[in-house]
Amino acid sequence: MYAERTAKGNVLEPEGMIEIKFRTKELLECMGRLDQHLINLKESLQAARGSGDPGVVEALKVQIRSREKQLLPVYTQIATRFAELHDTSLRMASKGVIKEVVDWENSRSFFYKRLNRRVAEGSLVKVDDPRNYEEQLQELRVEKILLQLSSIGESTSDLQALPQGLAGLLSKVEPSSRVQLVEELRKVLS
Repeated sequence: MYAERTAKGNVLEPEGMIEIKFRTKELLECMGRLDQHLINLKESLQAARGSGDPGVVEALKVQIRSREKQLLPVYTQIATRFAELHDTSLRMASKGVIKEVVDWENSRSFFYKRLNRRVAEGSLVKVDDPRNYEEQLQELRVEKILLQLSSIGESTSDLQALPQGLAGLLSKVEPSSRVQLVEELRKVLS
């Protein structure tokens, strides 16, 4: 599956999501952790409870409830935005729910190229000769690597980093494959 950049993948609307995930209780707990004024009021309430003055305790409780009531719409708005961001096309692509994000402006050429490739693959498979298919795939792989290397060749800094990159690649390859790869590179370089 593919999605356009502005597509949403949510099953529930963000408001419905926060009614389930971020109920008022959770939002109040979050306020209690993050809002410094509320933290100070709660500390004062604890101190007032220790002193035993019921008038001060009640006044602080009223101030706390007032502050929570004042902050609740802001925290609800933040939770809604968080729920919206959770279901963007880029998030879906990073989680593997969709294959790729395709911009609307580029979609026609993107899907044309994809369809063209799939048709070519299908025609190769119909020939019923797996060697033909493997040879064609190898040619395509060579073409892909050539494009990537030519883009590296356009940048001086990338060219300077190429030996270190190759060394890193060789360190990750299995020893038996590494020997073969080094031999092939020597043939090309000499």
